Amino acid sequence: MLRVMVYVKYENGKGIDLEVPAEVEASVLATMLAKALQQSEMFDYSLEAHPPGRRLNKNETLASVNAWSGSVLKLRQEKLQNKKLNSNQVASFVSADDSNKKYPLQYTKMWIGRMTDDVRRKEEAKYMVNLNNEKEGGTVSRKHAQIVVRNGKWVLIVNDKTRQRTTVNGQPLSMDDHVLSHHDTITFGKVTVKFHLPK
Repeated sequence: MLRVMVYVKYENGKGIDLEVPAEVEASVLATMLAKALQQSEMFDYSLEAHPPGRRLNKNETLASVNAWSGSVLKLRQEKLQNKKLNSNQVASFVSADDSNKKYPLQYTKMWIGRMTDDVRRKEEAKYMVNLNNEKEGGTVSRKHAQIVVRNGKWVLIVNDKTRQRTTVNGQPLSMDDHVLSHHDTITFGKVTVKFHLPK
């Protein structure tokens, strides 16, 4: 895949030279850059490129707008786009132990982790899958991973700051995003859940 060296501006004027793929859609590239630069994954991001001196449409690539090596990219944080899903769109996690406790995934972006008192009192609490009351809940990081709806698919994103591992069907997850399938078995720390797509 064709790659180019660009200067990426982000977070209050900070910048860094990075080699990036030139033929990846702007929406995907923005997400990749945000993750690489350790920006919050609770937000959407867009890219502005110079040249051509404008915000890129989601499906444009650097190659398609002639933004080659030496170009400047601005990574822009967008307003949090977290929508509540209709009842027929809600997937869920179900405890793999005898309790069969159900955790509905009611929003397009949710954290999986342990609820703390400071979070419980905030608006952010409704965007949290709280595994604190599971038998091995203490092995789950506060913000262990995130699950998002992207292009109609449920995507699991591992928080690169967590020290506890995450597996899907017994396979350890790396920092790459992972598209979940119906009945996948996911382990956060030592808490195991099954993923159920909406009926």
